[in-house]
Amino acid sequence: MKKILHTLFLSAMSFCLSAQPTAPSQYLFILDGSGSMWQKIGDEYKISVAKSVMKDLVTKLPDQARAGLIAYGHSRKDDCNDIETLTPLAPLDRAAFSAKLDAINPQGKTPIAKSIAHALDLLKTASGPVTVILVSDGLKPARGMPAIW
Repeated sequence: MKKILHTLFLSAMSFCLSAQPTAPSQYLFILDGSGSMWQKIGDEYKISVAKSVMKDLVTKLPDQARAGLIAYGHSRKDDCNDIETLTPLAPLDRAAFSAKLDAINPQGKTPIAKSIAHALDLLKTASGPVTVILVSDGLKPARGMPAIW
């Protein structure tokens, strides 16, 4: 199952990575840190699969890429406002990005809609296009699914 998810994720990203070869690439990741990420896919926890795929992808980003990381559900168990910018959109520091991923400990709710709204607020100050990547199991969203903007 991990290989299937990994292949699908990287296939989808290959299009994004090749879309603008001359412009600096910008990526804003949103990671689900909710309690459901402790469920297993086969023998592996969903959070482990998600972190592994994200780390692999980050190693494939161009050196000049800019990246940011938002997590939700990772610090407070029953809080639908548990959304945090762990790494602002900035020049990619792979080691720091990986360390932030490693520190995420799923435990809370799944505020997908609010996390996307949070990302949109961050993007108001970004220059140029930014690819937003949501990594979630999508289970039990807190207070609604995202609207179509």
